[in-house]
Amino acid sequence: MVGIDGIRAPRIHDITTDTVNPPKFIFTREDEGFRENSLVYGADQLSAEQVTAIQREAYPDISTVTVQLAARKVYQKALFVGSLLGWKISSKDASILQFEAQTITPLFGFVDDIVVRIAALDEHSSTIDIRSVSRVGVTDLGANAKRIRLFFNKLEQELIIL
Repeated sequence: MVGIDGIRAPRIHDITTDTVNPPKFIFTREDEGFRENSLVYGADQLSAEQVTAIQREAYPDISTVTVQLAARKVYQKALFVGSLLGWKISSKDASILQFEAQTITPLFGFVDDIVVRIAALDEHSSTIDIRSVSRVGVTDLGANAKRIRLFFNKLEQELIIL
């Protein structure tokens, strides 16, 4: 059953914390598995500008997160949290502080693709960006935004433990 939030969700399927320079999928290929939607931001029914405008209105809280911790430590914690959430980590590259994963939606069993990118601001602070893309459907029924929020909530808990 789709909840009221899913019905009210905007008709987009690609959510990112960085709409200006969205994390790019480097390892996940377009031809892997069944896919209706592109991994290129704004390459489907709507332009990048349209997707950005819709996302900003629907999910103003989803944006790049800055933490006061070295990038390598943040990367390790982010990988741990992705695994904790049940994501299948399909590729990771510590040299560029990025990993990619897939997850299966509980209700319909759809596969969604995720990319997480960490960037060092200096030796003691970092930014975290994440992008979650549904492989099928014009709308994700709010699943990608929910996934991003859950990731950051769990990551915050892990960083507090440090």
